[in-house]
Amino acid sequence: MGARGQLTPSGGSRLPSLHQPLHIHRLQAVRAVHYPEALEHAEAGRRRLAFDELFLLQLKLLLKRALQRCSRVCRASGSV
Repeated sequence: MGARGQLTPSGGSRLPSLHQPLHIHRLQAVRAVHYPEALEHAEAGRRRLAFDELFLLQLKLLLKRALQRCSRVCRASGSV
């Protein structure tokens, strides 16, 4: 079949490995998505940009949780 996330004829999954390195810089990723030289370049760019987006989302959630914990601790101790 060959579509992303579907099974290949051999029965193996086509999902990318979590341990697959991202060998493309952010600027190269943007260029590859908008002006791909080949389909593989566009896919590599898309994976890199998706990784960056999810990574930043995780950082934002961790920061939000840390601030909430700090706020609760400060209120419980009477500092605020």
